Amino acid sequence: MEGVKIHESWKALLESHFKSDYMHNLKEFLLSEKTQRKKNFS
Repeated sequence: MEGVKIHESWKALLESHFKSDYMHNLKEFLLSEKTQRKKNFS
């Protein structure tokens, strides 16, 4: 959950989601898109 900017109360509720495979895959995808200078919705 490094770098996640949300209120601490939400972090506790969402911790298992942030540690999941799909979140890891999403992070890798977005980092790849960013290095290719593609637009995303941030």
